[in-house]
Amino acid sequence: MQRHVYDGFSLRLPEGWSDIVDEISFTDPDEFPPLRFNAAGGPGALFVSTPLFPRDKQPGARAADVEELARSWGRRRGLDAPLTCASAPRRDGAMATATYRLGGEFVQLWFLSNGSAVVHASYVCPWTLRDAEQRAREEIAASLRFA
Repeated sequence: MQRHVYDGFSLRLPEGWSDIVDEISFTDPDEFPPLRFNAAGGPGALFVSTPLFPRDKQPGARAADVEELARSWGRRRGLDAPLTCASAPRRDGAMATATYRLGGEFVQLWFLSNGSAVVHASYVCPWTLRDAEQRAREEIAASLRFA
């Protein structure tokens, strides 16, 4: 898999996946529009953005910091708790992932922080097809790096 570099992050895409022009997403309205990735004919799409935070509210680089970002994403949408949530330190900071059911959609999200920058990724597909691209989306998320 070749590494693709974008403004603020890089990632590796499995064969058949590419970036496409985005029209809608589940990102916050005050974030830059995300880049959208999907597999031709696949049921879901992966959105990646680099949200900006005020200097005094910049998340830290600990697992607990990024896990709180994942949990607060759900709370801002009226969801009590994620279906699953996990976080871990990495050499370049920490990453958290969480899954949610939002209406008829499955949403898995990731936050990567190094204490001075954040990368946010969200995978969205119909709830009934949530397992279809699990391996591919998790490989892409694991490949996220700061550019």
